Amino acid sequence: MMTARNGHLLDDWITAAEAGEPTHLAAFATGLRRDHDAVQAGLTLEHSSGAVEGTVNKIIMWNLICQAGPSACWWISAGRFREEPGESPSVMGISGFEPTFLVGLEAVREEHGPGLAALGGRRLTGFAIVRFVEDGDWFADCPIVLDFDGVRVEVCHWKLDELSIGWNSIDTATEISDWEWFELTPAWSSADERLEPFVGQELREVALLEWRPSSYDLADGTIAVEFVFDAGRFHIANGLDENSIDLGDAHPDFVRHPLSCGTRPD
Repeated sequence: MMTARNGHLLDDWITAAEAGEPTHLAAFATGLRRDHDAVQAGLTLEHSSGAVEGTVNKIIMWNLICQAGPSACWWISAGRFREEPGESPSVMGISGFEPTFLVGLEAVREEHGPGLAALGGRRLTGFAIVRFVEDGDWFADCPIVLDFDGVRVEVCHWKLDELSIGWNSIDTATEISDWEWFELTPAWSSADERLEPFVGQELREVALLEWRPSSYDLADGTIAVEFVFDAGRFHIANGLDENSIDLGDAHPDFVRHPLSCGTRPD
């Protein structure tokens, strides 16, 4: 489809990908619908700015690394970092969001295993995700905030294998700022048909899911977080550089690592 400019096949490909496995590919396919016309044009027309844009992006990234170091690139790029005199950093315009991204099972389990395990026995009393005001679409790049009896866990995936988990830091009561340049307005929302059925239920277990496919996969080793309740379960996975919320049992290529109980986080 890409090499032969068969853009007319895009809709069929998206439908097939959304209905198949793995869920990472399905989430990516769903995201294409937001820019459907542009994607279809790119797959149909002979004109392309890809080579130029690729070179420009390399120059920009090289310049950022030289000036700020690799750890600052994500914050600075795409308007994700803002810091005014007397204010704390604002990532993606979200008040209190200061992600620390980790890679791999051991890093995530060592840093957040006890805190996640200690959520067991608490009830999911609420949640917050970011949607666009104009069309209601989920902005899956932004963190997912789950409230367990006053203890908030904030989950956000990035790239193919990086995961940030925060605790009680994001202020969902404050409007998301600095998106005036964009055509859509992101805002916090407590509406989501996947998560709503779990509100009020007691959390039974938390597990880390490690993606280990049988064949080569760029996302090999990616970590998802699974939350188990009496009436079901869901996990927050990497949906190719964004978050994905999936219900039910995880794909069989995920290796499940249950977390032992520990001390509840403050």
